[in-house]
Amino acid sequence: MTRTIRIEISKNGRIEMDFLGFPGETCLDEEENLTRILRSLGLWAVPITIERKDVERIKRELGAEEERRKEVKAE
Repeated sequence: MTRTIRIEISKNGRIEMDFLGFPGETCLDEEENLTRILRSLGLWAVPITIERKDVERIKRELGAEEERRKEVKAE
């Protein structure tokens, strides 16, 4: 699965990040790297909550990625 970081910023400034395709705890390392980069740009993104994905959610995400790959190959 391709590693992807989805970032959504709401109108009130809340930042939501979703890490897809990162095995194990590597997503936490990437979150720290991203936070450090944002701080170097003057943006402070402080994690308030971290939601760990359960096995079922990961399977759904992997399935969705596989479907996208099939669609691209079919074209």
